[in-house]
Amino acid sequence: MAVLSLAGCVPPPQGGPTDANGNSLTNLSTPSPARPQVIISENGAKLTVNETMNSIGGLRLRLGFFHDAQNPDCTLNHGIQIVVKPVTQPQHGTLTITSGVDYPSYPTNAPQFKCVSNPIFGQDVYFNPANGYAGTDMLAYVLYDSLGKEILTNVAINITP
Repeated sequence: MAVLSLAGCVPPPQGGPTDANGNSLTNLSTPSPARPQVIISENGAKLTVNETMNSIGGLRLRLGFFHDAQNPDCTLNHGIQIVVKPVTQPQHGTLTITSGVDYPSYPTNAPQFKCVSNPIFGQDVYFNPANGYAGTDMLAYVLYDSLGKEILTNVAINITP
């Protein structure tokens, strides 16, 4: 099973997240670790996630950081690779998927929890609201793993000035 964090990343102990070119990604709005408006339904290898998020003041909103599965010793499980692709672009902004390095997030009782202080390569998913727009926007992206699992994520974003 691929490990996918829907709650974002644990804040890094030093430095910060970077994109594939080493540029800082600190000027962004991140989702709260507690996301009570996430609804998940599963149908075989297909999983659908519906969630609602908030974007404030036109800041880029990080929707998630997704990476290949890790073994309990923090090495990558190269048999389970994650790919993120856009499905539906928002009407009042842009959906961006970039490659970069960040820190994984695991529950404290997971064997991989000790890995949260080790940076890992993955894919970031961002929403950039259009300048001056206030209201609700919708978008969707899908995660595929190499075992045939597919996770469709539908996101409603409430944008406030």
